[in-house]
Amino acid sequence: MKISPSRLLIENTVKNVIVFALLLFSYGNVTSYITSLATDAIGYQTIIVLSSLLIMAFLFASYTFTFKDSKLDKPIARLFDYFNTGIMIYGCGLLLEISYITVNAELHSTFSIMGILMVLFYISLVLFDYWDLVRAYSK
Repeated sequence: MKISPSRLLIENTVKNVIVFALLLFSYGNVTSYITSLATDAIGYQTIIVLSSLLIMAFLFASYTFTFKDSKLDKPIARLFDYFNTGIMIYGCGLLLEISYITVNAELHSTFSIMGILMVLFYISLVLFDYWDLVRAYSK
């Protein structure tokens, strides 16, 4: 039995809304934690470098996975796929938050351009997720 594309899009939207809500909730906690660290510039730079490396790992996982290889007609397999992609998108989003907060803490200012670019990057991850799902359905 083939699942309808509108159902897939609704399920994927629910996943992405949950991930976004978790990121909004995490932002305040991450900000409090990063700003409470008693560290120097080298400590902040280390956090930024580690965040960047981990973002690359999450991106590799994100772009390696494809719904095209999934069994979208099986609810359990689809749930696992949503869980997997949700973790990848959340991981990238949280690491972007950590990097942004850390850069701002190190600069003692708000680096707005970086914030805008990070939001655009996050949006591109979510759009890629939808594109991959639609591509998989139309195979």
